[in-house]
Amino acid sequence: MKILQKLRELPPIIKNGIIITAVAFTIGVFYPYIRDVLMSQPLQQAGPRITLPAEGETVQTDAFSINLLHAALQTTQEGNIVITPNAIAVCLEHLQQAADEQTAAPIRALRLPTQMQESSATIREAACLFADSSAELKPTRQNSIVFPVALTGNLAGAHRDINGRISTYTDGAVSHLANSVTVPRGYHFIATAVLSFRGSWQVPMPLHLTEKSKFDNADGSRTEVQMMKAEGDFRIATDPAGKWVATALFYRSSTEPALATKDDCALILIRPLTKQLSARPLAEQLQVQDYNAIRQALALASPTSATITLPRFSLHNHTQDISAMLCALGAARLYSHTEAAFPGIAEAPHFPLDAFYQQCELSFSECEPYPGAPSPTHAPYTKLEFSGPFIWMLAPLTSSQAPYAMGVLENL
Repeated sequence: MKILQKLRELPPIIKNGIIITAVAFTIGVFYPYIRDVLMSQPLQQAGPRITLPAEGETVQTDAFSINLLHAALQTTQEGNIVITPNAIAVCLEHLQQAADEQTAAPIRALRLPTQMQESSATIREAACLFADSSAELKPTRQNSIVFPVALTGNLAGAHRDINGRISTYTDGAVSHLANSVTVPRGYHFIATAVLSFRGSWQVPMPLHLTEKSKFDNADGSRTEVQMMKAEGDFRIATDPAGKWVATALFYRSSTEPALATKDDCALILIRPLTKQLSARPLAEQLQVQDYNAIRQALALASPTSATITLPRFSLHNHTQDISAMLCALGAARLYSHTEAAFPGIAEAPHFPLDAFYQQCELSFSECEPYPGAPSPTHAPYTKLEFSGPFIWMLAPLTSSQAPYAMGVLENL
């Protein structure tokens, strides 16, 4: 009490000074605890979610996708290759279920994946069959496997119906597949496999690190492009025989609760190490077991601090009929006017496909840092640059199901 009385008797300037000093001393003593409470550090993003193979097993790549890629290389002699194996496989599975035994046989021979691809990324896909509404369609199949549209009646309306349904499934990204060229009068039955995706990288690629540089095209030209750069810890694998080097760039998980526990999606990049302008020879050479080995090596690789450089690129795949690819794989019967039969869809004894269309909208671009983004554990000493043709695959690193998309980037 005497101390308080004496403090009250002090001049205001001295009294305030004592109080300020005491408060400052207290804050100094308890600052570490106050800092931890008021300025908590953001949680570091955990590493990519992947399912490692069980002991004694290896990563498995589905044969259908690799065979489809080889067929695409065979039927498209030059330029970039893009295929959407997951959506294509879904369409083919629907066709197989509705086909008679003879028509289903070549589809079964394609060895379709047993399940649809899944990951933590938000991928917009549409695998749809559209049939002429004037045909005698099976009611149980309508609006579940096959969507009736007025192909022999109101063709413009049929185009709107096809585009509208695909646009709905892809959140508006793909909305102009059907027109008077792709779906002309006289068509009765088409299949469509479409895909749209644009995600954010787990290891950011900030815009300020992007620089102009040259991309060595397969045709011998050099194009000035924007080269993105990511600095962080990456899985990198190199072929012991010196044929390829590969890495996996993972995407951040979607905020959708249903996807929260799935494996993370990755852009798997494979670059030839041999001195060739094109990546086609490597893509033609690699078989299922080679992709198994590449993905296995990446899955088991210890992340190393590295700088990864690759071009900013988008794949706006114009409506492409993949019928030639399927015919190259032995499925020509699907298009035969004298053999193709789908009794599960239509009453007609023969109801062939007129076209099988693929379209995708893919964008691979910069991603700014976000709270908790992973950073390199030490200065990046490894540099890996994709400044020329390469093979790419969009899928969870260890999944045995068909990739969402894959292809060969040859020219920019």
